Amino acid sequence: MNHHIFTMFTAAAVLLPGILFSGENLLKNGTIEELKNGNPLPWTQSRNGTSSASVVQEGANHRLHLKKVNDGKSTHTAWAQNVPVKPDTQYRLSGVAEGDGRIFWYELDENRKFLRQIRGFSFRKKEKGRVETTARTSPETKICQIRFEIYGKARAAEGFLDDVHFEVVEEAPANP
Repeated sequence: MNHHIFTMFTAAAVLLPGILFSGENLLKNGTIEELKNGNPLPWTQSRNGTSSASVVQEGANHRLHLKKVNDGKSTHTAWAQNVPVKPDTQYRLSGVAEGDGRIFWYELDENRKFLRQIRGFSFRKKEKGRVETTARTSPETKICQIRFEIYGKARAAEGFLDDVHFEVVEEAPANP
């Protein structure tokens, strides 16, 4: 029996390496379980009009929640977190998403000045599913602002994100 369990675990590890054996999560509270006054630490919300950014509980777990309304004033709603990073390094951003939304990052220099936006991944999922994007930081990048966002003035949408992970992607060594 133990051999059968070991074989199944090994097969899962080979088939799902990004899920089971991923690198260190550079985000704090990527599972959205640490809350203070209903807000996930150290995530910050950004929104306008009557759109909302909140945390919802699903059983014993929590998820980031965005609700973008079409009220003529709301242009966006977002959750964000700043993460110190290394320049010219490959990173992967992933999570479990449902509904509508987008995960991406802004690159900032040492003075927190905007450098560029990484395109990221937009999703429309009726059921929970994994989303992921990978990119290399520019040589000047010192901070990545990780964002879960719904954007668009004439748009109404709702989305959820959980198990958010931001990690360095190990690159294969070059052939000599």
